[in-house]
Amino acid sequence: GDHGALWLSMLAVPLGALAAARLSRRLGGGAGWVAFVVVGALSPLTFYGADQWEHAPALALGLWAVALLVERPDGRTALLAGLTAGAAVVLRREIVFFLLFLGLAELLVAAGRAHWTRRPGHRIVPVLVGGGLTLAVGFVFDREVMGGTTGGRSATQAARAGSELAERLSDAVLTTVVQYPRLGFAEIVLGVAALAGMVMAGLGWRDDDASRIRLGCILAVGCVAIRILSGTGFVPGAFAVLPLTGLAPVLARDVGRRLLVVAGAAVVATIAFQWTGSLAAQWGGRYLLLPAAVVAVVAAAEIERRGWRQPVARVALGTTAALAVFGLLWHVERTDWIGARSDDLEAALAVDDVVVSTHAHFPRELGAMVTEGRWLRANTPADVPGALAVAATMGVDEIRLLHEGGCATDPCGQRWAESEVGREVPGWQSAGTVPIAWFGPRDWVLETLERD
Repeated sequence: GDHGALWLSMLAVPLGALAAARLSRRLGGGAGWVAFVVVGALSPLTFYGADQWEHAPALALGLWAVALLVERPDGRTALLAGLTAGAAVVLRREIVFFLLFLGLAELLVAAGRAHWTRRPGHRIVPVLVGGGLTLAVGFVFDREVMGGTTGGRSATQAARAGSELAERLSDAVLTTVVQYPRLGFAEIVLGVAALAGMVMAGLGWRDDDASRIRLGCILAVGCVAIRILSGTGFVPGAFAVLPLTGLAPVLARDVGRRLLVVAGAAVVATIAFQWTGSLAAQWGGRYLLLPAAVVAVVAAAEIERRGWRQPVARVALGTTAALAVFGLLWHVERTDWIGARSDDLEAALAVDDVVVSTHAHFPRELGAMVTEGRWLRANTPADVPGALAVAATMGVDEIRLLHEGGCATDPCGQRWAESEVGREVPGWQSAGTVPIAWFGPRDWVLETLERD
């Protein structure tokens, strides 16, 4: 039924954890159980597994594609690698950067080039066929069922690539290393210091330097503790939410090092193409889930190989676990709060009401649940009169308008005509308002408009 998509997200968690374990074994990480636990229980995969979104399935599929491709498969396994790679890209387009750079890295290494070119019909061709098949299915589905929404969005992003450089640079910092849902000097320092502490501890572990281990661990634990004590909220940084990734650059070997280079290139490319702004309200860098997860697997493999009971390993796993629990608590808190607001709207609306909303998320998150689909979104305040005109074609004498409650006048009656961006709408008059608390500091109003 309606909950089937949620089950897909939930099932993606163990599937992604199994892929992480397989990749870890390829990296020399023993049985791979540390990577299994880190990705399956302590990473953003767990967070997004509780959401009815595509992030968790895309990440799980992407991890399987990476795990299979670095094994340099042939035959059916190569076909499976292509199928999982294509499906991951269909769900999250930015994953294509990691996979393309991974393919390039394989061809630049002599052993990889020899493998893929020796019997191309059993190796490269199955990967390309599998990937091409799933991409073609995704393209047809997007065009015929979704009206080209995903493809159009990707084209818009591509056209804007490299623009708004200042905002992209600030987004890059926020979505990689920052632990707070805001970008200030103190937040940047704390985020960088937490990862720098893990790098220092990793260097001490590698060189058997107790003083560096002690200082690095204190720095990492202190920064994470400050974030947790600051109160619940988003941790937007992809690597900030996984402190153990700080160990990867100093402990990685051979294949692990190549994966770090691939991840770094994918991060740069993704930031160049991703949407700008609106990245504070996310957990663990939603555009960078695959690069961060792969770096976490590299670190987990080295932790398992060197011994997870070692002090640095315990601090790395402990700080990562602390942020994971923190994130799940925030997830529950935020979900409960949004559920309460949903109840407020449901109580204020009848299922046969016609609704015009200036709130971007009402149609996608609540519209289908609290109405019979009789709603429209007005993208801008100037679109409200036109949306009302369209809604009026339903033959109703009453329309509900969901809009911001801020007013230009004092005292504030919270009518659309009194708002800072609103205006009187010819042919309609206000018949009452119901306040609705919603995202962020702004209040929203559900206003009843009747024909004059």
